[in-house]
Amino acid sequence: MWKPQILASIICISVIALAVIFAAPEYIEVIVGGAVTGIGMLGMKLLEK
Repeated sequence: MWKPQILASIICISVIALAVIFAAPEYIEVIVGGAVTGIGMLGMKLLEK
């Protein structure tokens, strides 16, 4: 089920998210909201195929 590309993108997103959390704590809510929305949209696109 899990493709290497998907796993790599999730790891990449997680690393970026952690870097941003440490760099800009005041924007955590906005970034988390955006990340959740982006992952949700990605999941929907993958399920459609």
